[in-house]
Amino acid sequence: MADRVTITEALQEALGLAKLAARLTGCRRDDDYVAGVRAKIEAAISFGIARPLDEYHEDYGFVTWWTWRDGAWLGEPSYIGSPNCSDWPGYPTHWTPHPEFPEAPQ
Repeated sequence: MADRVTITEALQEALGLAKLAARLTGCRRDDDYVAGVRAKIEAAISFGIARPLDEYHEDYGFVTWWTWRDGAWLGEPSYIGSPNCSDWPGYPTHWTPHPEFPEAPQ
């Protein structure tokens, strides 16, 4: 498996290239496609780092939600989804990207 630092560096370079491409082609910062690509790259860079609710945007899609309460993570299973889901519990405070599917079993 590739070293996590190497992957993070590659993703940071990709994010820089996405920003450069947006400037060179005149894409607006709020262009849906550009925003989606940037959101996915930024999520990959921060995989495993809990981000606060106010940093979530619908372009991230379904993510894994956690609740930080009284100086500790709430001891219950995480919620998978988005604040736009009808079953949103309302109290999760942080999120991490949802992992991709694992490799096919042998």
